[in-house]
Amino acid sequence: HGLTDGELLDHVRALVVEQNRVAARLAAAVRAAEVRQAAEHDGLKSMGSWLRSHARLSGAAVSQLRRHGRALDALPAVAEPFTAGAVTADQVDVVAQIATPENLDRADAQGVDLAEVEAAVLTVATGRPYRDLQVAVGTYLAHLD
Repeated sequence: HGLTDGELLDHVRALVVEQNRVAARLAAAVRAAEVRQAAEHDGLKSMGSWLRSHARLSGAAVSQLRRHGRALDALPAVAEPFTAGAVTADQVDVVAQIATPENLDRADAQGVDLAEVEAAVLTVATGRPYRDLQVAVGTYLAHLD
């Protein structure tokens, strides 16, 4: 790494953005394969089992990918900055709590405008530290409860 400190930091920043882009594409592809039940093509019953056996991912990694894919389906505005690399997989993990079936049902029952919540959360995710996102989502979920 014959780079200056500034160049090295720019390089790290670019790699983080690319990692986010790849994570977003992978989550979307896993979700599409899950919805289509594509794992049956290889004789397996679920994408979870396919990912564990063919991609050799841990159960935790599989759960995270599936959670991200479901969140991106339920919160489509999150997909754009994630795919652009502006939102991290860790941030999507926090935001995914909003998109659990029980929290979506609660929001629907209370007439919550999910698009407004999503926009507010994305403002925090793209402009504030990670901890602020955790607090924002936690506050929303506490009010929802």
